[in-house]
Order: sequence, then structure tokens, then C-alpha cells
Amino acid sequence: MKNTIIILLFNAICIIKANGCDLDCDIDVDSLFRVNLLELKECVEDSTENVIVQERKNIMFLYVISLLSGKNFTSDPHNVTINFNTILKIEDWYQKKKKYITCEKIKKAYFLLTPSLFNSFEDFEKYSSELDELIIKDE
Repeated sequence: MKNTIIILLFNAICIIKANGCDLDCDIDVDSLFRVNLLELKECVEDSTENVIVQERKNIMFLYVISLLSGKNFTSDPHNVTINFNTILKIEDWYQKKKKYITCEKIKKAYFLLTPSLFNSFEDFEKYSSELDELIIKDE
């Protein structure tokens, strides 16, 4: 009986961890957005045209925001560009969805940017499903 309770308790802890209730999340979502948007604004401040984003962390941020929003903020994955209007759209989206954006979703989005090799079609479907689950809706 004692072993059964321990096993059930262990399973409950694993389920909680798997569902994203990780209290040790170390990303400050507001800071992430504030810093990256500030850097992107500095990148385009003297231009009225699209500007190529050079910094890898800013490029990754744009991909993460695209995954979370379901909108494509990067028109060409090989030549990521940004303009002031796009930054304003990201800021607007962030203000509207801010309360739904969690540290866990951010971490998962960054993690899914570099998928492992797929061993089967089922692995690919699971990956696609995880991408779809990232999209932040009015929850």
C-alpha cells in the first residue's frame, strides 16, 4: 500500500511537470520583449525601408514571436528583415496577448526552433502539433 501511494505521488509530480507547471522558469517575459524590441528599434531607427537583422538572438526572437502569434513577422527565413511598422505590430500583439504569454510557452518555442531529426511520420506530426499548441489565443 505504501509503495502504491509513493508511485501515485511520483506520477502526479511527473504529470504536473509535463504540463508546464514549472515554477523554476527563469525567463522574465517583459524583459525579453522590452530588450529585443528596443534592439530591433535601434536597428531600424534611421531607415524607412526594411533592414536586415544581424543579431542571432533578435532573429530567434522574431521566429519565437511568429510561432506564438501565428503570424509571420519574418518574410524570408534566409534574409530576416524588419521595419518600424513590423515592430509596431509586434508591440501591439504583445500588449493584447501579454497576459497569456508564459515563461513556459517562451521556453518551448525557443526549444522547438531547433527540432531533432524525425524518425517517423508520427514524430513529425507530434512536432507539428506542439507548434500548433504554442499559438496564443484568447484563452
